[in-house]
Amino acid sequence: MRGERDAGGSAPGLRPQLPAIGRLALHFLAAYVVVQAVFLGMAELAARIVYPDVRSVDVGLALALHQHAAPALTVLFLGLTILGSGLANVLLTAALAWLLARRRLPILASMLVLVMLGGWSLEFVTKLVLHRARPEYLRLAAATGYSFPSGHALEATCLYGALALALWPLVRRPWQRVGLVALATLMPLSIGLSRVYLGVHYPSDVLGGWVGGLLWLAATRLAVRACERQRGP
Repeated sequence: MRGERDAGGSAPGLRPQLPAIGRLALHFLAAYVVVQAVFLGMAELAARIVYPDVRSVDVGLALALHQHAAPALTVLFLGLTILGSGLANVLLTAALAWLLARRRLPILASMLVLVMLGGWSLEFVTKLVLHRARPEYLRLAAATGYSFPSGHALEATCLYGALALALWPLVRRPWQRVGLVALATLMPLSIGLSRVYLGVHYPSDVLGGWVGGLLWLAATRLAVRACERQRGP
């Protein structure tokens, strides 16, 4: 059975991958603790010092967006908000991780899953600590739970940003890389905008989601690089 099993009975390349994935998970855990503390600190400072002076701007921007409401736009933004829902993100993450694993890229598959797990935890803990109420005006969609940060904005930033980072080394043509950048930029922007349009988030909630997602992506990128430097020959 040469070529199918190594001397220890494991599939070739499997045993070296397992320690690498373990190291990656540990680096991600350390990065998450730092990002969670930093993000909470930033949000608390903004809520206590900055937001009281800009709350009228926050509400005014949301109301200004609602002035342009139209049936076609409502259908479009409802579709975007469904695409950015928790269930859709779970299904997309599972499908993409499976495809990466099928392509014999278990590290990239693990990175994608870990990024999303960290993003969901960042959203949950921050909402639980800050417990900001959702806006109550001009609701065009149902929503429950706390408002800050926007989970749709944060998760979309994590998902499409992580996908772009994972695929970047695998694509060489300029138009492919432009497409990755466009996907990682436009999807979080449009999904976040849909939440304000539908009246279920303040603009600052969405901005917080984008910032939290970007912080987490930057930290995970550093974690991946640190893990690569520790990898043996």
